Amino acid sequence: MDDDGGVAFMVVVGGARISVEPPEAARLKARLRGVFSLLISIEPKGGAVKFLRLKVLLPAMGRSKWPVEDVVALDEGGRLLPLTRDGIEWNKLELVVPSKKATYIVEVVPPEKPSPPVFPERERIARHPSGLEAAICMWPSGKASALSLRFDDSHPTHLTIAIPELRRRGLKGTFMICPGLPDYIEHRSQWEAVAKEGDQEFANHTLHHKGARDDSEAEREIGEVAKYIRFLFPKATLIALNLGGGTRWTTKKPMRYFLEKYGLFYIPGSLGMDDIYGRRVEALRRHLERHIERGLWCRVHFHSIGKGMASSLETFRGALEVVEEYREKLWVAGMAEAYKYWRERLASRLVLKEVGKGRYLVRVSCETDPRVYDLPLTVELRLPTGWKGVKVTAIKGKDSPRVQCLKRGGTLVARFDIPPNGGTFLVLPGDALL
Repeated sequence: MDDDGGVAFMVVVGGARISVEPPEAARLKARLRGVFSLLISIEPKGGAVKFLRLKVLLPAMGRSKWPVEDVVALDEGGRLLPLTRDGIEWNKLELVVPSKKATYIVEVVPPEKPSPPVFPERERIARHPSGLEAAICMWPSGKASALSLRFDDSHPTHLTIAIPELRRRGLKGTFMICPGLPDYIEHRSQWEAVAKEGDQEFANHTLHHKGARDDSEAEREIGEVAKYIRFLFPKATLIALNLGGGTRWTTKKPMRYFLEKYGLFYIPGSLGMDDIYGRRVEALRRHLERHIERGLWCRVHFHSIGKGMASSLETFRGALEVVEEYREKLWVAGMAEAYKYWRERLASRLVLKEVGKGRYLVRVSCETDPRVYDLPLTVELRLPTGWKGVKVTAIKGKDSPRVQCLKRGGTLVARFDIPPNGGTFLVLPGDALL
Protein backbone atom coordinates (compact mmCIF):
# COMPACT_ATOMS: atom_id res chain seq x y z
CA MET A 1 0.00 0.00 0.00
CA ASP A 2 1.17 3.53 -0.74
CA ASP A 3 -0.20 7.05 -0.28
CA ASP A 4 -0.45 10.15 -2.46
CA GLY A 5 0.72 8.89 -5.81
CA GLY A 6 2.75 5.81 -4.89
CA VAL A 7 3.12 2.45 -6.66
CA ALA A 8 1.51 -0.62 -5.04
CA PHE A 9 -1.53 -2.90 -5.27
CA MET A 10 -3.43 -0.30 -3.20
CA VAL A 11 -3.11 3.48 -3.41
CA VAL A 12 -4.76 6.31 -1.46
CA VAL A 13 -4.97 9.61 -3.32
CA GLY A 14 -6.94 12.65 -2.20
CA GLY A 15 -9.05 10.50 0.10
CA ALA A 16 -9.88 8.00 -2.68
CA ARG A 17 -8.74 4.40 -2.16
CA ILE A 18 -7.79 2.48 -5.32
CA SER A 19 -6.92 -1.23 -5.33
CA VAL A 20 -6.46 -4.01 -7.87
CA GLU A 21 -7.54 -7.66 -7.75
CA PRO A 22 -5.91 -10.05 -7.75
CA PRO A 23 -3.35 -7.95 -5.82
CA GLU A 24 -0.37 -10.05 -6.86
CA ALA A 25 -1.12 -9.62 -10.57
CA ALA A 26 -0.39 -5.90 -11.04
CA ARG A 27 0.95 -2.70 -9.57
CA LEU A 28 -0.88 0.59 -9.42
CA LYS A 29 0.08 4.20 -9.69
CA ALA A 30 -2.47 6.98 -9.23
CA ARG A 31 -2.61 10.73 -8.96
CA LEU A 32 -5.15 13.51 -8.95
CA ARG A 33 -5.55 15.38 -12.26
CA GLY A 34 -8.01 17.79 -10.72
CA VAL A 35 -10.36 18.11 -7.76
CA PHE A 36 -12.54 15.23 -8.97
CA SER A 37 -10.34 13.45 -11.50
CA LEU A 38 -8.15 10.40 -10.88
CA LEU A 39 -5.50 9.14 -13.26
CA ILE A 40 -4.87 5.44 -12.58
CA SER A 41 -2.05 3.49 -14.24
CA ILE A 42 -1.78 -0.31 -14.21
CA GLU A 43 1.35 -2.33 -14.79
CA PRO A 44 0.72 -6.11 -14.85
CA LYS A 45 3.35 -8.40 -13.38
CA GLY A 46 2.74 -11.14 -15.96
CA GLY A 47 1.11 -14.51 -15.46
CA ALA A 48 -2.09 -16.12 -16.69
CA VAL A 49 -4.53 -13.48 -15.43
CA LYS A 50 -6.47 -12.02 -18.38
CA PHE A 51 -8.57 -9.41 -16.57
CA LEU A 52 -8.09 -7.21 -13.54
CA ARG A 53 -10.59 -5.58 -11.23
CA LEU A 54 -9.92 -1.98 -10.36
CA LYS A 55 -11.76 -1.03 -7.20
CA VAL A 56 -12.22 2.63 -6.31
CA LEU A 57 -13.67 3.84 -3.03
CA LEU A 58 -14.43 7.54 -3.29
CA PRO A 59 -14.79 9.83 -0.24
CA ALA A 60 -18.45 9.91 0.79
CA MET A 61 -18.36 12.72 3.34
CA GLY A 62 -16.41 15.74 4.44
CA ARG A 63 -14.70 18.37 2.30
CA SER A 64 -13.25 15.77 -0.08
CA LYS A 65 -16.66 14.20 -0.80
CA TRP A 66 -17.23 13.40 -4.50
CA PRO A 67 -20.54 14.06 -6.31
CA VAL A 68 -20.92 10.35 -7.04
CA GLU A 69 -23.95 10.85 -9.32
CA ASP A 70 -21.63 12.42 -11.90
CA VAL A 71 -18.74 9.91 -11.94
CA VAL A 72 -17.66 8.10 -15.12
CA ALA A 73 -14.67 5.97 -16.20
CA LEU A 74 -12.66 6.50 -19.40
CA ASP A 75 -9.73 4.90 -21.17
CA GLU A 76 -6.66 6.77 -22.40
CA GLY A 77 -8.48 7.74 -25.57
CA GLY A 78 -11.35 9.34 -23.65
CA ARG A 79 -13.84 6.55 -24.44
CA LEU A 80 -16.44 5.78 -21.78
CA LEU A 81 -16.02 2.42 -20.06
CA PRO A 82 -18.55 0.26 -18.19
CA LEU A 83 -18.35 1.24 -14.52
CA THR A 84 -20.00 -0.86 -11.80
CA ARG A 85 -21.54 0.79 -8.73
CA ASP A 86 -22.90 -0.58 -5.50
CA GLY A 87 -26.67 -0.15 -5.39
CA ILE A 88 -26.65 1.63 -2.03
CA GLU A 89 -23.19 3.15 -1.80
CA TRP A 90 -22.56 4.84 -5.14
CA ASN A 91 -19.06 5.77 -4.05
CA LYS A 92 -18.01 2.10 -4.28
CA LEU A 93 -16.88 1.57 -7.88
CA GLU A 94 -15.41 -1.31 -9.87
CA LEU A 95 -13.83 -1.37 -13.32
CA VAL A 96 -12.92 -4.62 -15.12
CA VAL A 97 -9.96 -4.08 -17.46
CA PRO A 98 -7.59 -6.25 -19.54
CA SER A 99 -4.37 -7.34 -17.86
CA LYS A 100 -2.10 -5.03 -19.79
CA LYS A 101 -0.22 -1.82 -19.17
CA ALA A 102 -2.70 1.04 -19.48
CA THR A 103 -4.00 4.23 -17.92
CA TYR A 104 -7.59 4.92 -16.91
CA ILE A 105 -9.49 7.97 -15.71
CA VAL A 106 -12.21 8.10 -13.08
CA GLU A 107 -13.70 11.56 -12.89
CA VAL A 108 -16.73 13.75 -12.50
CA VAL A 109 -18.40 15.09 -15.63
CA PRO A 110 -20.28 18.38 -15.18
CA PRO A 111 -24.05 17.81 -15.34
CA GLU A 112 -25.92 19.37 -18.25
CA LYS A 113 -28.28 20.98 -15.78
CA PRO A 114 -26.46 22.44 -12.76
CA SER A 115 -27.71 21.52 -9.31
CA PRO A 116 -29.40 24.25 -7.26
CA PRO A 117 -26.87 26.44 -5.44
CA VAL A 118 -26.10 26.11 -1.74
CA PHE A 119 -25.72 29.44 0.05
CA PRO A 120 -24.08 29.89 3.48
CA GLU A 121 -26.37 29.59 6.48
CA ARG A 122 -25.75 33.22 7.42
CA GLU A 123 -27.61 34.31 4.27
CA ARG A 124 -30.85 32.81 5.59
CA ILE A 125 -30.81 34.86 8.81
CA ALA A 126 -31.01 38.65 9.26
CA ARG A 127 -31.06 40.93 12.31
CA HIS A 128 -31.94 44.61 12.63
CA PRO A 129 -30.74 46.92 15.44
CA SER A 130 -34.38 47.44 16.42
CA GLY A 131 -34.49 43.85 17.66
CA LEU A 132 -36.42 42.45 14.69
CA GLU A 133 -34.97 39.20 13.42
CA ALA A 134 -35.98 37.16 10.38
CA ALA A 135 -34.95 33.67 9.31
CA ILE A 136 -35.97 30.88 6.97
CA CYS A 137 -37.01 28.00 9.20
CA MET A 138 -35.04 24.77 9.07
CA TRP A 139 -38.31 22.93 8.43
CA PRO A 140 -41.96 23.85 7.77
CA SER A 141 -43.93 25.45 10.60
CA GLY A 142 -40.73 25.86 12.58
CA LYS A 143 -40.36 22.15 13.32
CA ALA A 144 -36.99 21.19 14.78
CA SER A 145 -36.37 18.22 12.48
CA ALA A 146 -37.84 16.30 9.56
CA LEU A 147 -38.49 12.56 9.61
CA SER A 148 -39.09 10.26 6.64
CA LEU A 149 -40.28 6.69 7.22
CA ARG A 150 -39.21 4.49 4.30
CA PHE A 151 -40.51 1.02 3.43
CA ASP A 152 -38.51 -1.04 0.93
CA ASP A 153 -39.38 -3.80 -1.57
CA SER A 154 -43.21 -3.36 -1.69
CA HIS A 155 -43.67 -6.27 0.72
CA PRO A 156 -47.30 -7.40 1.31
CA THR A 157 -46.98 -6.58 5.02
CA HIS A 158 -46.71 -2.92 4.06
CA LEU A 159 -50.30 -3.18 2.87
CA THR A 160 -51.61 -5.24 5.79
CA ILE A 161 -49.62 -3.71 8.66
CA ALA A 162 -47.55 -0.63 7.83
CA ILE A 163 -50.11 1.50 6.02
CA PRO A 164 -53.00 0.82 8.46
CA GLU A 165 -50.71 1.63 11.42
CA LEU A 166 -49.50 4.83 9.74
CA ARG A 167 -53.02 5.94 8.89
CA ARG A 168 -54.18 5.27 12.43
CA ARG A 169 -51.65 7.88 13.56
CA GLY A 170 -52.02 10.29 10.66
CA LEU A 171 -48.48 9.57 9.42
CA LYS A 172 -47.09 9.42 5.90
CA GLY A 173 -44.59 6.82 4.70
CA THR A 174 -42.47 6.54 1.56
CA PHE A 175 -42.95 3.16 -0.11
CA MET A 176 -40.08 2.01 -2.32
CA ILE A 177 -41.89 -0.14 -4.85
CA CYS A 178 -40.61 -2.84 -7.23
CA PRO A 179 -43.53 -3.24 -9.66
CA GLY A 180 -41.89 -6.12 -11.55
CA LEU A 181 -41.62 -8.43 -8.53
CA PRO A 182 -44.25 -11.16 -7.95
CA ASP A 183 -45.33 -9.70 -4.58
CA TYR A 184 -46.21 -6.40 -6.20
CA ILE A 185 -47.88 -7.96 -9.24
CA GLU A 186 -50.07 -10.11 -6.98
CA HIS A 187 -51.19 -7.09 -4.95
CA ARG A 188 -51.06 -4.47 -7.67
CA SER A 189 -54.71 -3.44 -7.31
CA GLN A 190 -54.22 -2.85 -3.58
CA TRP A 191 -51.11 -0.75 -4.17
CA GLU A 192 -52.93 1.31 -6.78
CA ALA A 193 -55.80 1.83 -4.33
CA VAL A 194 -53.27 3.22 -1.84
CA ALA A 195 -51.95 5.56 -4.50
CA LYS A 196 -55.47 6.74 -5.26
CA GLU A 197 -56.00 7.71 -1.62
CA GLY A 198 -52.99 10.04 -1.93
CA ASP A 199 -51.94 9.95 1.72
CA GLN A 200 -48.75 7.94 1.19
CA GLU A 201 -45.74 8.47 -1.09
CA PHE A 202 -44.35 6.01 -3.65
CA ALA A 203 -40.68 5.92 -4.62
CA ASN A 204 -38.51 4.09 -7.16
CA HIS A 205 -36.82 0.88 -5.94
CA THR A 206 -36.35 -0.32 -9.55
CA LEU A 207 -38.42 -2.80 -11.50
CA HIS A 208 -36.94 -6.07 -10.25
CA HIS A 209 -34.42 -5.10 -7.54
CA LYS A 210 -31.70 -6.94 -9.44
CA GLY A 211 -29.27 -4.28 -10.69
CA ALA A 212 -28.25 -3.82 -14.31
CA ARG A 213 -25.53 -5.13 -16.62
CA ASP A 214 -25.56 -2.19 -19.04
CA ASP A 215 -27.16 1.16 -19.83
CA SER A 216 -30.18 -0.30 -21.60
CA GLU A 217 -31.04 -2.58 -18.69
CA ALA A 218 -30.59 0.29 -16.24
CA GLU A 219 -32.90 2.38 -18.42
CA ARG A 220 -35.63 -0.27 -18.14
CA GLU A 221 -35.15 -0.97 -14.45
CA ILE A 222 -35.21 2.70 -13.46
CA GLY A 223 -37.25 4.32 -16.20
CA GLU A 224 -40.23 1.98 -16.23
CA VAL A 225 -40.83 2.48 -12.51
CA ALA A 226 -40.52 6.25 -12.80
CA LYS A 227 -43.14 6.27 -15.57
CA TYR A 228 -45.45 4.02 -13.57
CA ILE A 229 -45.25 6.16 -10.42
CA ARG A 230 -46.02 9.28 -12.44
CA PHE A 231 -49.04 7.46 -13.91
CA LEU A 232 -50.23 6.88 -10.34
CA PHE A 233 -49.19 10.33 -9.10
CA PRO A 234 -49.50 12.74 -12.06
CA LYS A 235 -48.52 15.75 -9.94
CA ALA A 236 -45.26 14.25 -8.67
CA THR A 237 -42.42 16.58 -9.66
CA LEU A 238 -39.63 14.60 -7.95
CA ILE A 239 -39.38 10.91 -6.99
CA ALA A 240 -36.87 9.32 -4.62
CA LEU A 241 -34.62 6.63 -6.10
CA ASN A 242 -32.99 3.79 -4.17
CA LEU A 243 -31.31 1.13 -6.33
CA GLY A 244 -31.50 -1.54 -3.64
CA GLY A 245 -29.12 -3.23 -1.28
CA GLY A 246 -27.11 -6.13 -2.67
CA THR A 247 -27.44 -4.92 -6.27
CA ARG A 248 -24.75 -3.88 -8.73
CA TRP A 249 -25.21 -1.41 -11.56
CA THR A 250 -22.92 -1.36 -14.58
CA THR A 251 -23.30 1.64 -16.88
CA LYS A 252 -21.21 3.89 -19.07
CA LYS A 253 -23.46 6.84 -18.38
CA PRO A 254 -23.26 8.61 -15.01
CA MET A 255 -26.19 8.02 -12.69
CA ARG A 256 -27.03 11.70 -13.08
CA TYR A 257 -28.31 10.85 -16.57
CA PHE A 258 -31.07 8.67 -15.13
CA LEU A 259 -31.87 11.08 -12.31
CA GLU A 260 -32.38 14.01 -14.67
CA LYS A 261 -34.17 12.10 -17.40
CA TYR A 262 -36.77 10.68 -15.04
CA GLY A 263 -37.08 13.45 -12.43
CA LEU A 264 -35.48 11.45 -9.62
CA PHE A 265 -33.23 12.24 -6.69
CA TYR A 266 -30.79 10.14 -4.69
CA ILE A 267 -30.12 10.71 -1.01
CA PRO A 268 -27.91 8.24 0.87
CA GLY A 269 -28.03 7.42 4.55
CA SER A 270 -30.83 5.86 6.60
CA LEU A 271 -31.22 4.02 9.90
CA GLY A 272 -32.10 0.37 9.28
CA MET A 273 -34.90 -0.96 11.49
CA ASP A 274 -34.43 -4.71 10.90
CA ASP A 275 -34.35 -6.58 14.22
CA ILE A 276 -31.10 -8.28 13.28
CA TYR A 277 -29.30 -5.02 14.14
CA GLY A 278 -30.59 -5.15 17.71
CA ARG A 279 -32.45 -2.74 20.02
CA ARG A 280 -34.02 -0.82 17.17
CA VAL A 281 -36.53 1.22 19.17
CA GLU A 282 -33.78 2.55 21.44
CA ALA A 283 -31.59 3.23 18.40
CA LEU A 284 -34.39 5.21 16.78
CA ARG A 285 -34.89 7.29 19.91
CA ARG A 286 -31.19 8.21 20.03
CA HIS A 287 -31.18 8.87 16.29
CA LEU A 288 -34.18 11.21 16.52
CA GLU A 289 -32.75 13.09 19.48
CA ARG A 290 -29.50 13.77 17.62
CA HIS A 291 -31.34 14.97 14.54
CA ILE A 292 -33.71 17.17 16.54
CA GLU A 293 -30.80 18.73 18.39
CA ARG A 294 -29.01 19.55 15.12
CA GLY A 295 -32.07 20.39 13.00
CA LEU A 296 -31.38 17.63 10.49
CA TRP A 297 -33.46 15.39 8.23
CA CYS A 298 -33.82 11.96 9.85
CA ARG A 299 -34.45 8.94 7.61
CA VAL A 300 -35.25 5.39 8.71
CA HIS A 301 -36.23 2.33 6.71
CA PHE A 302 -38.12 -0.91 7.21
CA HIS A 303 -38.39 -4.09 5.16
CA SER A 304 -41.00 -6.77 5.95
CA ILE A 305 -42.96 -6.37 9.19
CA GLY A 306 -44.59 -8.96 11.47
CA LYS A 307 -43.95 -12.36 12.99
CA GLY A 308 -40.84 -13.94 11.53
CA MET A 309 -40.21 -10.88 9.35
CA ALA A 310 -37.31 -8.41 9.23
CA SER A 311 -38.96 -6.20 11.86
CA SER A 312 -41.35 -7.60 14.42
CA LEU A 313 -44.72 -5.97 14.97
CA GLU A 314 -43.48 -5.01 18.44
CA THR A 315 -40.49 -3.20 16.93
CA PHE A 316 -42.61 -1.42 14.34
CA ARG A 317 -45.26 -0.24 16.79
CA GLY A 318 -42.57 0.71 19.30
CA ALA A 319 -40.89 2.84 16.65
CA LEU A 320 -44.14 4.60 15.84
CA GLU A 321 -44.71 5.26 19.55
CA VAL A 322 -41.31 6.98 19.69
CA VAL A 323 -42.28 9.09 16.66
CA GLU A 324 -45.52 10.05 18.41
CA GLU A 325 -43.56 11.01 21.53
CA TYR A 326 -41.51 13.53 19.54
CA ARG A 327 -44.32 14.52 17.17
CA GLU A 328 -44.47 18.19 18.21
CA LYS A 329 -40.83 18.66 17.20
CA LEU A 330 -41.00 16.64 13.98
CA TRP A 331 -42.22 17.26 10.47
CA VAL A 332 -43.09 13.71 9.35
CA ALA A 333 -42.96 13.88 5.57
CA GLY A 334 -42.45 11.79 2.48
CA MET A 335 -38.92 11.74 1.14
CA ALA A 336 -39.77 13.89 -1.87
CA GLU A 337 -41.42 16.54 0.30
CA ALA A 338 -38.52 16.67 2.72
CA TYR A 339 -35.96 16.75 -0.09
CA LYS A 340 -37.75 19.62 -1.82
CA TYR A 341 -37.91 21.79 1.29
CA TRP A 342 -34.29 20.99 2.16
CA ARG A 343 -33.00 21.95 -1.30
CA GLU A 344 -35.21 25.05 -1.53
CA ARG A 345 -33.96 26.31 1.79
CA LEU A 346 -30.31 25.72 0.88
CA ALA A 347 -30.84 27.69 -2.33
CA SER A 348 -32.52 30.62 -0.56
CA ARG A 349 -31.35 33.95 0.80
CA LEU A 350 -33.09 36.44 3.05
CA VAL A 351 -32.65 40.21 3.33
CA LEU A 352 -34.17 42.41 6.03
CA LYS A 353 -34.12 46.21 5.78
CA GLU A 354 -35.91 49.18 7.30
CA VAL A 355 -37.91 51.28 4.83
CA GLY A 356 -39.43 53.75 7.29
CA LYS A 357 -39.97 54.17 10.99
CA GLY A 358 -41.33 50.84 12.23
CA ARG A 359 -41.63 49.55 8.65
CA TYR A 360 -39.45 46.74 7.32
CA LEU A 361 -39.08 44.71 4.16
CA VAL A 362 -38.29 41.00 4.24
CA ARG A 363 -37.13 39.74 0.88
CA VAL A 364 -36.57 36.04 0.21
CA SER A 365 -35.07 34.80 -3.04
CA CYS A 366 -34.95 31.11 -3.94
CA GLU A 367 -32.95 29.78 -6.88
CA THR A 368 -34.69 26.44 -7.37
CA ASP A 369 -37.19 25.85 -10.15
CA PRO A 370 -40.66 26.37 -8.60
CA ARG A 371 -42.15 24.00 -11.17
CA VAL A 372 -40.17 21.19 -9.53
CA TYR A 373 -39.45 22.48 -6.04
CA ASP A 374 -42.98 23.53 -5.24
CA LEU A 375 -43.23 23.55 -1.43
CA PRO A 376 -43.71 26.81 0.45
CA LEU A 377 -40.92 27.95 2.76
CA THR A 378 -41.60 29.04 6.33
CA VAL A 379 -40.22 32.39 7.54
CA GLU A 380 -39.93 33.17 11.25
CA LEU A 381 -39.81 36.64 12.79
CA ARG A 382 -38.59 37.39 16.31
CA LEU A 383 -40.43 40.60 17.17
CA PRO A 384 -38.83 43.56 18.98
CA THR A 385 -39.69 44.28 22.59
CA GLY A 386 -42.89 46.31 22.76
CA TRP A 387 -44.53 44.80 19.69
CA LYS A 388 -47.88 43.21 20.57
CA GLY A 389 -48.31 41.64 17.17
CA VAL A 390 -47.28 41.97 13.55
CA LYS A 391 -48.83 42.65 10.20
CA VAL A 392 -47.26 41.03 7.12
CA THR A 393 -48.29 42.18 3.65
CA ALA A 394 -47.10 40.71 0.37
CA ILE A 395 -45.73 43.23 -2.13
CA LYS A 396 -46.73 43.33 -5.80
CA GLY A 397 -50.29 42.14 -5.41
CA LYS A 398 -49.63 38.65 -4.14
CA ASP A 399 -51.89 37.17 -1.48
CA SER A 400 -50.71 38.19 1.96
CA PRO A 401 -49.66 35.24 4.13
CA ARG A 402 -51.49 33.93 7.15
CA VAL A 403 -49.41 34.76 10.22
CA GLN A 404 -49.15 32.60 13.32
CA CYS A 405 -47.84 34.16 16.53
CA LEU A 406 -46.57 32.41 19.64
CA LYS A 407 -44.50 33.11 22.74
CA ARG A 408 -41.09 31.41 23.00
CA GLY A 409 -38.92 32.06 26.02
CA GLY A 410 -40.63 35.39 26.66
CA THR A 411 -40.16 36.55 23.05
CA LEU A 412 -43.02 37.01 20.61
CA VAL A 413 -42.42 34.97 17.46
CA ALA A 414 -44.37 35.10 14.19
CA ARG A 415 -44.30 32.54 11.36
CA PHE A 416 -45.71 32.61 7.87
CA ASP A 417 -45.31 30.59 4.67
CA ILE A 418 -44.09 32.08 1.42
CA PRO A 419 -44.20 30.81 -2.19
CA PRO A 420 -41.42 28.41 -3.27
CA ASN A 421 -39.83 31.07 -5.48
CA GLY A 422 -39.70 33.56 -2.62
CA GLY A 423 -41.17 37.04 -2.42
CA THR A 424 -41.04 40.44 -0.73
CA PHE A 425 -43.12 41.27 2.33
CA LEU A 426 -43.81 44.44 4.30
CA VAL A 427 -43.57 43.91 8.06
CA LEU A 428 -44.88 46.39 10.62
CA PRO A 429 -46.29 46.31 14.16
CA GLY A 430 -49.83 45.05 14.39
CA ASP A 431 -52.54 44.19 16.85
CA ALA A 432 -51.96 41.49 19.44
CA LEU A 433 -52.30 38.11 17.72
CA LEU A 434 -52.12 35.85 20.78
